[in-house]
Amino acid sequence: MWAEAAKWLGKFDEAVLTVLDTDGYPVSIRVDPRNYDVTTGRLPAPLTSTLHVVDGPANLLSHSHDEKLWHLNAIQIKGRLKSRDGGWEFQTTNFDAPSKLVFFQFLANARTAAQKYLDKRGLQRHRSIGLPSRRFNAVRARDDSNPMATFRALFRPGVTFAER
Repeated sequence: MWAEAAKWLGKFDEAVLTVLDTDGYPVSIRVDPRNYDVTTGRLPAPLTSTLHVVDGPANLLSHSHDEKLWHLNAIQIKGRLKSRDGGWEFQTTNFDAPSKLVFFQFLANARTAAQKYLDKRGLQRHRSIGLPSRRFNAVRARDDSNPMATFRALFRPGVTFAER
């Protein structure tokens, strides 16, 4: 039943399991995804008693990227942490294979989340204020050989954007 999750986990050398402690704070440990059982969706969790974890919601996350942080691959498997036979194990409850459109989904969700944040507080979204191009071109034409003079003319202290 969890073959798709196992297939995706097999692409990574390690995963991070996040669970909750007795105070409700997250606890994260690295686990070996090769120990994931494809038939049951279980993964042994080597959690020590000093971490004070409790049965409850859990999350398994794996990701990889190149040295320039491009070519990002990531998966998330939702589940529950359960005490079993004197140890702990992660039990999968949900897995959705990653979409190729994940970046665009991130952008759409970020905009929606930002608007909800503003609405909750009764705030308005500030629109970006650009420099009028006529002003910029006029200042640049004065001394095009000196970029710092252009910068200083555009960003004089005490001058508002409307005056530029």
